[in-house]
Amino acid sequence: TIEVNLDTLKVVQSRGVCNKNTEYHDQIVSLVNANRKLIRQRMRATA
Repeated sequence: TIEVNLDTLKVVQSRGVCNKNTEYHDQIVSLVNANRKLIRQRMRATA
């Protein structure tokens, strides 16, 4: 599960099974951070 603040597009939390970090936690956070601009553009396009 990935929780993202929709105002800032920062990852609030990223959890796996049993609410624990996964081995991909850092990669997930990096991907979201690297693609904030694209995510925001798509959010605006669908609003």
